[in-house]
Formats: sequence, structure tokens, C-alpha cells
Amino acid sequence: MVMAVQVIEGNLIKIVEDGDVDEILRELKNFTGYIKLSIKRENSFEEGYIFLKGGVTVGYYYNYGDIEAFGERAREYIEKMKRDRPLIEVYEYTLEKLNTMRDIYREIFVDRDEEVAEKEVEDEEHLPYYDIVLTIPEGKPLKMNVGRDYKEYLEGYTLVEIFKKDKEGYKKGYVVYKDKTPILAAYECNGKVLFGKEACKMIKKLLDSPDIVVD
Repeated sequence: MVMAVQVIEGNLIKIVEDGDVDEILRELKNFTGYIKLSIKRENSFEEGYIFLKGGVTVGYYYNYGDIEAFGERAREYIEKMKRDRPLIEVYEYTLEKLNTMRDIYREIFVDRDEEVAEKEVEDEEHLPYYDIVLTIPEGKPLKMNVGRDYKEYLEGYTLVEIFKKDKEGYKKGYVVYKDKTPILAAYECNGKVLFGKEACKMIKKLLDSPDIVVD
């Protein structure tokens, strides 16, 4: 049977032979992408795909011979594949690629958005915040309240400030650019501060929020 689903290829992270699928899944915390399981049978390959968003399984696809299955039904076949220690390939996705797969092949995906959201909240609670006062030297404003089009104004060394106030309090993101390349980041929420990768993660989330102010 020709596979009807054309899985968008991600960035290959690793290949594991004769591995434990569940153990691999446990290792993929905060991972977005998919793992491909394959077993060489008599005339073709048996294949199963497990899609993840932020470390949470959100979809399944299975294909072998005359059988093509999606979602929870595919999961049943994949559970059987696990017992035969398949070849495991781990591919990373951007969120955009995962969303594209979801838009094209909705039947693959199971409704796990609530679980993903709960995990994101839990992860945020355990981020390494510093209980310090963050002081940012003021420079000469280039443009105020530019919104999400701020990258048009990046030239040389530029500080971009993203601000939002909601029922949880105030949130601020600071990113220093060299031309259009970010080189430093800090995120502040109610007097607590993040730096580095954790700050970038929260700033990206902040930029997706409505009613932000960008200077």
C-alpha cells in the first residue's frame, strides 16, 4: 500500500537500533517533533509515527501493507510494534511544521491541547527565576510602540523592550540585537528575572500575546 500521508520531514536528531520506545519518549521532555518506528517485514516496512508537542504525545500514524490507521487506532498498532524493538528515528520539528501537519492531517492528532497547556504551566513554575532587581540603562528611543514590526528598525546594537500587563501582573522582555541577530535576552515577571534560553522561551510566548507594547 502506498502511504497516503506524506509526513513533513523534520531535523534528524538520532537513530536508535533495538531500543526501548517508551524510554526514548520519557527522555524527550519539552520536545516537539516525532519519532518514527520501522520494522522490516517480508515484503515491506511496517511504520509507526508518534508526534509530540512540548514532550506530550499529540498524534499517531501507522502504515503497513493494506492497513493505514490514524489517531487512537494507530496507537493500538504502534503499541504492538514496540514489543518487537523497532528501529527508532527521532526528528525535531519547529512548532510551525507541527501545526502544518495538524492542519493537513487532522485525523492523526488526538485532543491533548489541555494536557500540553498544563505541562507548559508546570514547566514555567519550575523555571530558574532570579529574585533580583533588574536595571536596564536607558538609551535614546528609536521608535515607540512599534508592535511586532520592530525588526524593521534593527540596525547596529539595539535594545528591544516588550511589555504586557494582565491580571497576573506585569511582564517584560528585553532583547539586545546586533543588527538583526539577538545576542542577549532577559525576561522579568513580577520582580523575578530569567536569562538566556529560558528568557527567550518566555519572550517568544510574550510576543504571541495580544495587547503587548514593543519599544
